[in-house]
Amino acid sequence: MDPHLPQDGRLRVGQWATGNVGAQALRAILDHPDLRLVGVLVHDRAKVGRDAGELCGTEAPTGVCATAEIADILAAQPDCVLYIPRLFDADQVCALLAAGIDVAGRSCFRSVWYCRAAPAPGWTTRETGWHLTVAGETPVELFLRYDAEPDRLAAVSPRYAANRAVNAVTALRAAPPGIRTTRDLPAPATRFC
Repeated sequence: MDPHLPQDGRLRVGQWATGNVGAQALRAILDHPDLRLVGVLVHDRAKVGRDAGELCGTEAPTGVCATAEIADILAAQPDCVLYIPRLFDADQVCALLAAGIDVAGRSCFRSVWYCRAAPAPGWTTRETGWHLTVAGETPVELFLRYDAEPDRLAAVSPRYAANRAVNAVTALRAAPPGIRTTRDLPAPATRFC
């Protein structure tokens, strides 16, 4: 057993927000053998009181009901909160950290792309994925694409964004105190994604 895990072998995790990416993170928490869901914070009042399993599309109830109150998340005493809201709020993150709760989040690990309506001459665009060209003595041209058709990408891409934060929870708990980036942590095993 990992020495950084609690005696029952699972870390107590709270999920902050249940939109597209948050719902995928919530499902990944429920499927992860080293994590135990203890709280879910939602921003949509219509989701308050609903079971976490219902919010992420699983059939089995979890017994954890959504709340809109940060006090409820703090009272659940999670070891870590997966913070995945649409907009980052430093006061919310500081409140979690002040309570001794680790925070892992997509907001902190987001890839940012800047695109103009008309790309510069010579730039090619693709439906999905990346295109990398390395010029030099041994030129390389590389195409990376999502394993999904463009019309399905919106349904699967939240998983790509959520899994990095979910899989970083155990490494984050084992890391020394302070702000960490993905470069500071060991590469997470993604077998539970």
